[in-house]
Amino acid sequence: ALAGEFFKDKRVVTARLGGDEFAVIASGATNAAEGKKFIELARNEVELMNARKELLPKGLRRRKPVNGISISGGAASTAEGIPAQDVLIHADKSMYVEKQERHEGRSR
Repeated sequence: ALAGEFFKDKRVVTARLGGDEFAVIASGATNAAEGKKFIELARNEVELMNARKELLPKGLRRRKPVNGISISGGAASTAEGIPAQDVLIHADKSMYVEKQERHEGRSR
């Protein structure tokens, strides 16, 4: 739902890749920066839900410490010259760079 609202003027497909990995494909997104803005929005929404413990089963709401969920994401775009068959590979690499930067404290 969040992806559909963010990319309201584009065709959006959300798919589970496996385990806890998902892909959001927005046809017509102008560049990877647009995807990174969406990742940040999604991260903020999840942080709010975690703070309200909305995503946790009722039995976990009373436990201390409570571990919520987190989001890591990467973005890539064919508009930046990446062949369509390689977009997912580039987005995956982008995600690992973002994760490393967050763990090093350079980003959120």
